Amino acid sequence: MNIQPVIDSLSKTLLEIASFLPRLINSLLLLAIGYVLSLLVRWGLRFLLEHVGAQQLGERLGFAAFLRRLGLPPSVPRFLSNAVFFFLLLSFLTSAARLLEFASLVDFLEAILHFVPRAISAALLVLLGGLGARFLATTVAALARSVNIAYSRLLASLVEYVLLAFLVIIAISLLGIDTTVLTTSFTILLAALGLAIALSFGIGSQEAARNIIAGYYIRRHFSSRQELHFGRYQGRFQATSGMYTTLEISDETGQTRLLSIPNTLFLRQIILGGPASSASAAAEAAGPQAGKPGSSPTSGTAPSASDAAHESEQ
Repeated sequence: MNIQPVIDSLSKTLLEIASFLPRLINSLLLLAIGYVLSLLVRWGLRFLLEHVGAQQLGERLGFAAFLRRLGLPPSVPRFLSNAVFFFLLLSFLTSAARLLEFASLVDFLEAILHFVPRAISAALLVLLGGLGARFLATTVAALARSVNIAYSRLLASLVEYVLLAFLVIIAISLLGIDTTVLTTSFTILLAALGLAIALSFGIGSQEAARNIIAGYYIRRHFSSRQELHFGRYQGRFQATSGMYTTLEISDETGQTRLLSIPNTLFLRQIILGGPASSASAAAEAAGPQAGKPGSSPTSGTAPSASDAAHESEQ
């Protein structure tokens, strides 16, 4: 019986074990050194971030609130230092696996190492971009309120969500995921939404749009308590809402009343200085198109305060 193959196999196994043991010892030593270095870096980085005001900066940027929503401790220095710690430890683990010649494990760890920076970049893009989108939405809401647009909050939310959708698509592309279909679908949806808004606003709200634009010019050229003449009425300028301008007038008995006038009619009569007799005709011509208020602002009798309030609500 020939036992030489058994001896050869045993010898080969022992040689492989003998060659593997030094690599194992080196990899364990590398992991131990890497772990200690990672701990030192985490401690130093956390100490530095705590003394340069990273927590206050994270609170102002909303990063701490983002950590709370994720169910994590809201300590910004702790989160950043732990992230650096695990990234360094993963790098040392990859080097140790390479020493042990574990090719599959090395490929997997390297893929994670390459993915982590892209994930951090995408997260920072969404976080900082979300802050910028919120600031822009707040600015849009303030501008809309300054011109008395009733749907300012809806407009601001629309701007914010559209910007966030673009940021999410860009972040997904940074992760290496193909976003061609997603980008095309979102572009088509946004174009359809814009076209629908444009058609509804251009066709169904022409008179409302004219009144809103006229209200912008009225606010720029007229001041509160300014004495004005509108047709046969004389009074003081009070305020301009989205579609109507309010005048404070005095009737024959000397009682003060409020008169609501469509912005386009007010701007045309005040600036052009139409005669008193033409005010009633102009009101009749513009009445069916200017929101159909409860009483014509240039009718034969001065409107009551309740009529003016009703017109302002319309």
